[in-house]
Amino acid sequence: MSAATLLLAAVATLGVPPDATREIEHLRDYLSESDCAFYRNGTWHDAARARKHLDRKYRHLVARDLIARAEDFIARAASRSETTGLAYRVRCGDAAPVDASRWFGDELERFRTDARRWRPFPARGGEEARRHERLWSPCRLAHAVRACRSGTGPGR
Repeated sequence: MSAATLLLAAVATLGVPPDATREIEHLRDYLSESDCAFYRNGTWHDAARARKHLDRKYRHLVARDLIARAEDFIARAASRSETTGLAYRVRCGDAAPVDASRWFGDELERFRTDARRWRPFPARGGEEARRHERLWSPCRLAHAVRACRSGTGPGR
C-alpha cells in the first residue's frame, strides 16, 4: 500500500472505535484471503473484487458516521445491495451458498471467541493487570492443573 492509501484509511476510520476497526479489518481480510465467491446483484465475483466493493461501501459509511461496531459493517455494507436490496451470498468451494450476513457473522463470533481466549497481557500495574494474572495464570491453564494442585507448578 502506498503512504497516501494508508493515510486515507487511517483518516477514514477515525470515528470507528479501535476494537470495531480491528474486527472489521479482520472480516475484510478474511474475505479477501478466502477462496470463496461473492454473489452481488446477480453475478458471482472473486474474493478480491468483493473486497474492493466492500471497502468502498465501508469508506462511504464511515464518512457518514454510520459504523460504530462490526455488526454495523455486516448489516450495512456486507449483507445486501443498497441499489437492488438483494442479499449478498458467499459460496466456498462446493458448499452451498450462504447469506453473507451469516458468513460474516459466524466469522466475527469465531474471531471474538479466539480474541478472548488469547487476550494479550495488559500493561503492568493496575487492577486490569491483576485481574488478568488471576484469570490467565499458569495454574489456571488446563495443561498445568496437575502441577498447580501438587504445588510444583510455575510461580509456586
